[in-house]
Formats: sequence, structure tokens, C-alpha cells
Amino acid sequence: MMTTARSTDTPEPLRTPAAWRRIVRRPWRIAFILYAIALTLATHWPKLTLPPTGPSDKTTHLISFGMLTFLLWRTGWVRSRILTVIIALSWSQLDELSQSFEILGRDVTWLDALANALGVLLVGTWLWTLRPVGMAPNRLRLARHAFIFDVIFASVRTWMMLIAAGVSIAIATAITWKLIDDGAKPTVMLLSPALLLFIIALLMHRWWKRTAAQLVRDYNCFACGTPNDVAATQCRSCATPLRADQWTEPPPPTRRWFGRAICMPMVIGLAIIPAPFLALAGLVKLYEWTLDTPVFPSMRGVTRWIMSAPEPVQNIIDLALLGVLIAGIVRIVRRRLARHYDQSVRCRSCGHDLRGASIDNNAGHCAECGEPFDVIAGG
Repeated sequence: MMTTARSTDTPEPLRTPAAWRRIVRRPWRIAFILYAIALTLATHWPKLTLPPTGPSDKTTHLISFGMLTFLLWRTGWVRSRILTVIIALSWSQLDELSQSFEILGRDVTWLDALANALGVLLVGTWLWTLRPVGMAPNRLRLARHAFIFDVIFASVRTWMMLIAAGVSIAIATAITWKLIDDGAKPTVMLLSPALLLFIIALLMHRWWKRTAAQLVRDYNCFACGTPNDVAATQCRSCATPLRADQWTEPPPPTRRWFGRAICMPMVIGLAIIPAPFLALAGLVKLYEWTLDTPVFPSMRGVTRWIMSAPEPVQNIIDLALLGVLIAGIVRIVRRRLARHYDQSVRCRSCGHDLRGASIDNNAGHCAECGEPFDVIAGG
């Protein structure tokens, strides 16, 4: 882990916010460049074919260009989420078109281009979902979490451990691949990424707790990363104003409140999930009807085209829709959490501005609707 601990004998050198951004972005930029080169080589390698027992070629396209979009955003070269999606979307389509040179011996199809685009748009949806929400108290909490995340991934050790985890999973998958029957190989190809994500989640949990504890002691500035004294009101390096509670993690909502905040979006999500299948069943009946009746002859061609879509294409569309649905649920939950942490600034019930409300013992009531609120430290 990258340490930010102070020393009275050898104090950490001062740095500017721009220098700090370069420090935390550099590993992501290296990762993006290496990944972009590897992806371009893979998509343009002459006559490259995937094993028939592996994952769908379309699924591979979706995941590959989704990862490219995420890494491009993390480089910090593009500050706009929309522009990031536009650049990645253009890249994905140019990548497919550039494979049409006869010397490469590659097939260029609109199905691959569609899979590329779905991967970009899916990650773009999650970039929108995870953007900062709420007012000052909640945004301070999110800024603290973003700083911890940046510190974790500014460390070379973090990346080496992730690479080691990925290589270990790849070796285990390759060995298993040789020992099992072809029928079980698709399952292995699904379980391997799931296992890798599980290991990364465990490592992230451990790194997060350790890094957060260290940074609380160092009272780092969010703008430039320089450690400061707890009593400081502005950063000694970049003069950014410091809040006394910026490294105080606010208490989480009660389980009852959290359950209510999450249950409703989950219920809505579970209700929405069957909707496409019910709609699809209705469309199938409609397709059959249009094929059998002469009322809408122009619909027959459209119907045949829809029903002839390859199964891999249907799978990636289902996967993208599911990812968008989950992103929508997460967005609703994050907005509800923001209202909880912002309750001393904006009324959770009517939205009234509470910044001028009277507060007694870290609590008060909305002057408009009477809704009680608490002043949450660290938020």
C-alpha cells in the first residue's frame, strides 16, 4: 500500500493538486495503454478464432469494450462522462470496421459492432449511476470514499496483487480446461471471472479498512493528498480549506431505514425483470400472427428478421438490459442514501432548505412539514 504517514524528522514534500492527480491517474493511464494495445492486437490478429466451447464471441466483445470504456474514464484524460462514452463508442465501431482488410482474414459483422456498442453503453450507464449525488454533506462522504479509492490504486503493490490474482485464476482455469469434458467448459468460463471478482472484492475490503484507518490519522487533504494536522483549517501545501469532520465517517443508517430504502427499489426491480419476458412472449404471439395474416404484409420481413437473430445476440441484449436495470436500482438507493446524509440541509419529506433551521442537541424539525432531522457528523 502507498503510505501517507507523517514524520516529524522527514516531512512529506509539498505538492499541488495537479501533481496529486498525476500520481493517482498514472497507474490507470498505463493500464489503459497496455489494455488498448492488447485489445487492438486481439481484434486484428489474422484469422483468430475462439474455442467453440468457450464464451460467446459477442459476450467477449461486450466485456472487452466495456472494460476499455471504464479504463478510459479512470485515466482522467476525459473529464466528461458523455464524451468518454462517445469516444469509446467511436473507437469500438472503428475497431470493427478496420478489421475489414482482406489481409487480416477477419469477419466484420454488424453483430460484433452491436456487441461493442452495448458494452460501451452499459459501462456508460454505470458511470452515470455512480456519479456524485446529493448536497454538501453527502458529497463530502463520497469525496472521502473517492480519495481512499485513489490512494489504494495509486500503489504499485495493489496492481501487482491484482495481476497475481488474475494470473492464478488463469492458470487454474487452463489446468481445469484440460481435465474436464467439453460440456462443462462453458460453466468453467463463467465461474472463473466470478471467482476473480470475489477475490478482488475481498482484497478491496481489506485494503479499504487499512487505508481508511491510516488516512484518518494523517488527515490528508482531498485536493493534493498532503497530510495535515487535525487542527488545521487549510492545507499546508495547496491552501485548500479543510473541514474538521472531513475524515469523520458518519454513522450508517439504521438497519430498518436501510431496509426500507433498499426494499422498494428491489421490489420494483424484481417486478420489472419478468416484464421483458412477458413482453417477449406477447411479441412472439404477435410475430406468429403477422406471419399468418395478410393484413400487415410489410411486417413480415421485420418479423422474420427479429426471429432470426442469433442466440448470442439475444444473450448480450439480455445481459445489457439486466446491467442497466441493476444500475437503475443502485441509482435509486444512492439517492435515498444521499437524502439520509443530507437531512440536516434538505428536508427528506418536503425538500425544504434546513440550513437556517434551529438545532438543539444535533437535532431539529422542518419548519414547513415538521419532519424531524439529525445533524450527522462526518456527512
